[in-house]
Amino acid sequence: MTHFGVICPAAGGHSNPMSALAIELVSRGHRCTFFQVCDWEEAIRSQGLDFHSIGVREFPPGSWNAVLERLGHIDGLDSLKFTIEAWRRNLEIICRDVPPALERLGVDALLVDQCEPGGTSVAEHVGVPAVTLCMAMLLNQHKDIPPAITPWKYRPIWWARWRNRVGYFALNRLSAPIMRTLGEQRRHWGLPPFASFNDTCSPLAQISQQPREFEFPRTHLPDTFHFCGPLRRLDAYQGLEGELASVAETDRPLIYGSLGTIQNRKKELFWTMAAACAELDVQLVIAHSGVLSDEEARSLPGRTLAVRWVPQPAILKNANLCITHCGMNTVLDALSQGVPCVGIPQAHEQPAIARRLEWTGTGISLGVDPLTPRSLRAGIEKLLGEPAYYQAARRLQAAIKVAGGVIRAADICEQVAASRQAVSSIG
Repeated sequence: MTHFGVICPAAGGHSNPMSALAIELVSRGHRCTFFQVCDWEEAIRSQGLDFHSIGVREFPPGSWNAVLERLGHIDGLDSLKFTIEAWRRNLEIICRDVPPALERLGVDALLVDQCEPGGTSVAEHVGVPAVTLCMAMLLNQHKDIPPAITPWKYRPIWWARWRNRVGYFALNRLSAPIMRTLGEQRRHWGLPPFASFNDTCSPLAQISQQPREFEFPRTHLPDTFHFCGPLRRLDAYQGLEGELASVAETDRPLIYGSLGTIQNRKKELFWTMAAACAELDVQLVIAHSGVLSDEEARSLPGRTLAVRWVPQPAILKNANLCITHCGMNTVLDALSQGVPCVGIPQAHEQPAIARRLEWTGTGISLGVDPLTPRSLRAGIEKLLGEPAYYQAARRLQAAIKVAGGVIRAADICEQVAASRQAVSSIG
């Protein structure tokens, strides 16, 4: 039995797929303990997983939701700066609180979200193997690939590579506080310095939720990089009940709308979705996570069904189209069911994910400003009327089915923990 420690951001888009992997490992006889802020304890323990609080001084009980609220209401450069400072602060907490806890709890190996760059240094300091998990879009930097925070298209020509270099230079200047803090900590621990962000990833194994087919062509990733596809519990959310089941059985095309777990604070986008669909012969289902009051949900235009929560894989299994903020999990859930997407990216890596929808032919991207019911309606009609988008989505669905998912990811984690050696994706 291996005791895995888990380090990932306390946000559903990261924690949910990591929990799916942890549950699979527990089903194989292992133990998994999450190291997160105390407000995340109930969500983790309710899934039968172990939990250890960190950062209690900085984030006492009841304080973490304010961080997510703030993140959900800002965009652009403000959002990037806020996120970078949050990463830097979390790095300090992880480096301070996690090492003594690992030794006290007897943790044998670490599973580290790529968005927590201090996790692999903790593993190196304590002397345990680590696996890097790319729960959002993979962040590995290379001149051929546009930076993850940009909406740039992939173009394998000289001027685009020059543009990418400039973009990475700007990104690395903005994120310098993270690498500076990490460098100081590594010096304190007597570890060699990192030359770049790529060095923060585990040399033993890196696992991505993306299938290879949903990424721009990359020839420079390490041999230990594994495109496993979405990490999902195989027994979760198999069906729909009540009103959801009845709307799924209608003859009208079913459209599912979601803004994820952070960007869903933007109520006006839910209204735009509803208004766009009001003049179409479709059934719109919106999951708003409790952001809308019952009265607000009932007052949305058209025949919209707005609910606090919906089993996303199950509703997408019945859907014809997904309107999404282009969070990685929602996009992958849609493509897993062969459903194309209308993207309305908001922040962080979402514009880059939208570009991948366009590049694969599995969807389109609409700008947020000005996003109107009319422009969104035109996008919906475009996808519903063109079979090529469904054909492309079904190709991605087939690729996801053979990528291995949570089973393959768990196999790799077990190999790393048992051998403490690099696990190659070649051969």
